Amino acid sequence: MFRKKPGTLSSFQAMMLWAEGETVMNGKGIAELTDAEAQQFGLQATQTIQQNHSALYNVSHRIRNRNMAYLDMDGDGKAEKIVLEPSAETKPDTAPDEPLRYYRLQIGDDALEGYGYSMANTVFAFQLNGQMLLALYEDGPSADPCTYFYRYENGDIKEAGSMETDIRRCSISSDGIIRGSLWKEIVQTDFIEVCWRLEDGILTEIPQETYDFLSGNSVELLEALPLHEDIGSSGTFLIQPQQVIFLKTTADWEWILLKAQDGSQGWVHIQDFEVVELRKNVMDVFAGRYMAG
Repeated sequence: MFRKKPGTLSSFQAMMLWAEGETVMNGKGIAELTDAEAQQFGLQATQTIQQNHSALYNVSHRIRNRNMAYLDMDGDGKAEKIVLEPSAETKPDTAPDEPLRYYRLQIGDDALEGYGYSMANTVFAFQLNGQMLLALYEDGPSADPCTYFYRYENGDIKEAGSMETDIRRCSISSDGIIRGSLWKEIVQTDFIEVCWRLEDGILTEIPQETYDFLSGNSVELLEALPLHEDIGSSGTFLIQPQQVIFLKTTADWEWILLKAQDGSQGWVHIQDFEVVELRKNVMDVFAGRYMAG
């Protein structure tokens, strides 16, 4: 059970919820383990993650004012101690209700200081192409999720990239590909499907020629619109006002694939929120668009 003790803790400690009486091995809490027990516990956790390549694990063990775990982060057969806790240094915009806005992450004997807006008191771990990665997640100032990744090499913590999405909403494949979604605003605000892979120790987005929209919602076309048969083609056909669905966008965000009610599909050219064929703003051409914010 997670709890806080009113009246006995600082505001930072009150927000760092912990598990009362949680035991991890031999009836002991994680901070009470001997060195030998910590190694055994950490190597068992590491083996579980290594045997399940497509799984994201919450390895958090919350104790008073910190979060702890043990994992073999560098594959040397020894488990490193992992600690996530508030930074000891008070910053001008330190928020009492966000103890991890400025945080300290320790892996083994190395540590770094980081910043996160609405940073979750949770440590995730997974293995990608034989590399053990840690993930920290923040909600952002206005539901703007971001996940930060770290690895451990030669006794040093290495930043391994970030993605502007919630890692918990992503899938991890056995071939080393992470699939997730990002907000994109072109004609409307919609999710597009994006893939990442590990390149030189950094999670890197895989370039795509086109991206699929994920919402599949209908919008109203307000006037007749010529659609291109292919991206950049001169051949067009005309569709009348009706409900349409946005299916795909090109990587330069300038071409949108539409689906009409009869199932026909064609591309519309968009530049700076203007429908090029009509020389009109998208707001004057499409109604019922979803706009976040």
